[in-house]
Amino acid sequence: MKTARRNVVHRIDRFLAGLDRERREPTAFEAHQVLAALGHLQVDRFPAGEDAMMRAERPDLAGAAAIAATKGAKATTAELRERLAALREAT
Repeated sequence: MKTARRNVVHRIDRFLAGLDRERREPTAFEAHQVLAALGHLQVDRFPAGEDAMMRAERPDLAGAAAIAATKGAKATTAELRERLAALREAT
């Protein structure tokens, strides 16, 4: 369980670091997927968290309908980092 949790946390960290390197905020779709991964992480559903991060990293695999369904989702990189930090403190 610890390894699976660490893998999801690492994947989220790596994704957020990539956004920092690109000096951009996540798209609505990316934010939606990272928030989903954080939610799965919170309830120990690590495979689902990995799946959500895969979609965040590869939006081209999601399809137009999935992307359109998340148009309203918004979160900044800083907000996503705060949520991740809160989950880390909780464990």
